[in-house]
Amino acid sequence: MDIDTIQTLLIKVAIFTPITTGVVQAVKASGYVSDRFLPLAALVIGAVFGWFFVATSALGILAGLALGLAAVGLFEFGKTTVAGN
Repeated sequence: MDIDTIQTLLIKVAIFTPITTGVVQAVKASGYVSDRFLPLAALVIGAVFGWFFVATSALGILAGLALGLAAVGLFEFGKTTVAGN
């Protein structure tokens, strides 16, 4: 794997992280998923986005898992920063 491939994957992950956060918040608002399972939902949604929008391979799923983890981190950072906790 060369540096251009890694750079492209990271750019796509950076683009889809806020989108994944928004989708997870929509899932949260729907009430179908308990709050304790939202990080797992973020991982699943990230893996799906990774497969469809990053690369249709195991590398895409791996990038999607990173995408889901980044979405959870982005949400937690915003929650603690805005709420002042």
